[in-house]
Amino acid sequence: MSMGDPNPLRDQLIGAIRADLGDLSSLKSFYWGSLKRADAGADVSLRLAAEAASSALWDAGKGVPRPGGKDVNETVQELLTTADAFREVKSTFHRVGLSMEVSHVEMVRVQPLQGDSLGGGLKSGTLLVPVDGLVELSLHSEAPGNSPSSTP
Repeated sequence: MSMGDPNPLRDQLIGAIRADLGDLSSLKSFYWGSLKRADAGADVSLRLAAEAASSALWDAGKGVPRPGGKDVNETVQELLTTADAFREVKSTFHRVGLSMEVSHVEMVRVQPLQGDSLGGGLKSGTLLVPVDGLVELSLHSEAPGNSPSSTP
């Protein structure tokens, strides 16, 4: 299922969480796992790759974070946040009064991609960009009145 049509995914996600927990307010983290998931990870992975290819944080020629910055896991965490890579999932949790952020990334996998295949006017040629990793998301209750579910 593509994240391009988030409504079925949104309903399945919230339905599964409610079935497990009953009360979403007790949910503090959500283990997404691999970005290359068959159900919805392709969009997130491509967003990450495109963000890395154009970011000052990532050296796409060498496939590593730029010197003087953070380690690869922290850099990819920041790239995922900057790219708003989980925008549909974030919107889903927002609808039920929870804010979401990428809280942890590990086991990042870098692979060569053609720059022009990522869109956004990137230069052609092979770029070494992150495309996968294991991701954990953290969730926080939003202030009352800030959630769309709490508005009249």
